[in-house]
Order: sequence, then structure tokens, then C-alpha cells
Amino acid sequence: MKFLCFAGIGTNAETFRRQLLPLTQDLGKDGNHSFHYVAGSVELPDSWGMEEYFGPGPHLRFLESSWPGASDQQLYEVLGRAPLGLTPEEKHRYLERHLPPKTSPIFQEMLLGIHRVFDNEGPFDCVLGHSEGAAVAATFVIDCLNKAAEGKNMVKPKFAVFISGSLPYAMNGKGRLSADECGQLITIPTCHILGYHDVLVDQGVGLFHLCKEELATMVDHGRGHAIPKDAKSWKVIISGIRELIARAEA
Repeated sequence: MKFLCFAGIGTNAETFRRQLLPLTQDLGKDGNHSFHYVAGSVELPDSWGMEEYFGPGPHLRFLESSWPGASDQQLYEVLGRAPLGLTPEEKHRYLERHLPPKTSPIFQEMLLGIHRVFDNEGPFDCVLGHSEGAAVAATFVIDCLNKAAEGKNMVKPKFAVFISGSLPYAMNGKGRLSADECGQLITIPTCHILGYHDVLVDQGVGLFHLCKEELATMVDHGRGHAIPKDAKSWKVIISGIRELIARAEA
């Protein structure tokens, strides 16, 4: 099977390849899996500690900010003021009230670029993304499914893996999608890798809610937002992804 892997914020394709080595080495035992890595084109400004946190540069992201029309700092400030106990969808509504979404000027260019990679380097059986990369991968899947429903000749992924995911982007690049407005948009098998101690875990749960319930599974490695490095966490992650592959093949 061929995997198209989307790097998270601050990560380039080579760094993401290294982060996923426990997975690729394990699946490599099967002898029939290959991996292609993509990262964004927006370079993060240099700041103290970036290499220590993200690894060697360049430090990239797909879009200018995590919330179109607002800086990451504004986003985190608003999230910090959100009342406790909100569902992921309620928190999404809270964000939209306090940070009205705007259209990202590079969104369509980004999405078209992913379609070109998918067509030219693929097709791919699975899309896999971490953090912002998971949101972009989910957006791409929804776009493929929408176009297929319109009768367009689309080759779409068979299944998806979202690690520390977040809500996908609206198709016009303005804000995010949530299940309370859109329902279950992702109708292919999915595996959602989450960490109990991730401060953004509600975003990953919100993405889970957007997926067809009977085809979606959730795995908790018990750590934070970053991709784990320890063998115990990877054992749980790999088990979840292998189970997903088996379901997709069936």
C-alpha cells in the first residue's frame, strides 16, 4: 500500500520521515508498503528553541496560521478563555464568535498542489497526517469525496490516519468544518491517534466526529500533542494502524 504523509506545523518532509520511522520500519516487514512525505511551503520565522522543538529546518507549515485570519497567539488566547466543559463543536462555535474566520489567500493553491502530488506520485491508498497535516489531509479527503459525489472521475484514498488531528478546513478556505453543522463527511475507514494529555485533544475528537462512526476507530497513546518517541506508545499506535489496514483491505 502507498501512504501519502502530511507533516505537522514546524516540520519538513525529512523530519517527518524520521518521526515515523517506528511505523515505517514495522510495516516494512510486510514488504508491500511505501511512503511519500509532503510538507507545507510557508516557512516559520526563526525563533529561539525552534530547532530544539521541531528538529532541523526548514520549519514549515501549510497555511499562514492555525486559524485563517488570526495569528496563532490570538487563537491560543481565545482558547485559553473558553469555558470548561465545552464539546469540540461548542468550542468551535466559541472560536468563530470571538475570531470570525477569513479566507486564506493560499488555500486553493495548497489544495491544488496536494491533488497534483496525489495524481503524479500516486495514487495513494492512505493519507496520514499529524496536527496541521492531519487537518490538511482530512480536507483533501473531503474534497475528493465531494468531487466524486458530483460525478467527477476521482481517485480517492481508501483510508486515513490522523495523528493529533484537528478540524478540516472549509472548502472555501474560510474557517473550519464541524460535525454539528456538516455531519459525518469522511466516509472512508479512519484511525485517530490521540494523546490524553494533548491540550488540543478536543480538536482531534472533533475530527473523529466528522468521520463515519462505524468506520472510525480511536487510539489513545496517553501522551501529548507531539508524535511519541517511546516504544510503548508506538506499539499502541502501530496496532491501531495495522487494524485499520486490515479493515480497509477487507
